[in-house]
Amino acid sequence: MRLLFPAVPLPIPALDAPTRAPWPVWSGSTTAGPIRFAPMPKKAAVRLWHRARDFDRGTHQPGRHGGSVGHAALQVLHSLIFDFLNHRTGRLDPSYAAIARKAGGQRQSPN
Repeated sequence: MRLLFPAVPLPIPALDAPTRAPWPVWSGSTTAGPIRFAPMPKKAAVRLWHRARDFDRGTHQPGRHGGSVGHAALQVLHSLIFDFLNHRTGRLDPSYAAIARKAGGQRQSPN
């Protein structure tokens, strides 16, 4: 067993056995099978967007800018579910640069 750092004994999984993790994981979370996407109907995406926006508005405090979610996170969510999500298949895998371009921001946000 190789150690990642000498002071921290973390095992590095062998390259020839990618289907087994040396620590407990969630069932089905290893690289053993194909990636499964869950379809999300457009109406469910719209409901999710409105719930997030309403939660952000509901957690707004006087004298503060925005609520708990934040403006940048709402922009990212909007671009993910309305620009990138394939509602029929559930496929959602944009790059960070594409998300930033669609959300109208930078790759990193101070929020």
